[in-house]
Amino acid sequence: MGLAYGYDIHLPPRNVAGVLRELAASAPPGRTVPPLDVTLPGGDRVVLPFTSDFRSDPVDRSAGGTLPLDTSLLFGADDVVRAYAEARDHVPEEDGRVGSSPCPIPVTRHWSSGRRHRR
Repeated sequence: MGLAYGYDIHLPPRNVAGVLRELAASAPPGRTVPPLDVTLPGGDRVVLPFTSDFRSDPVDRSAGGTLPLDTSLLFGADDVVRAYAEARDHVPEEDGRVGSSPCPIPVTRHWSSGRRHRR
């Protein structure tokens, strides 16, 4: 599948920690990468089951800024997705989703402290 795209999510700084914790709670268990330790504005710290720029090094965003997160989307195995996966010998997950290793669909999500920035 190999689709790569990103979301820019802009939040007030007071909401960032809660949103990241909710996002982390939705991640599938059993990740094989080390957790990502992030320091947020105001000194809040969160540990996430994602990588940032494909690394797990601690990230300090205490001054604000953008945090790229590397995640994967898993899709329900409808007929089209199932046919694609079966043609490539990919087996659906126990919960019926298709898309985890060895068939990841990378998505990059970014958060911002709400400050305008240039790319």
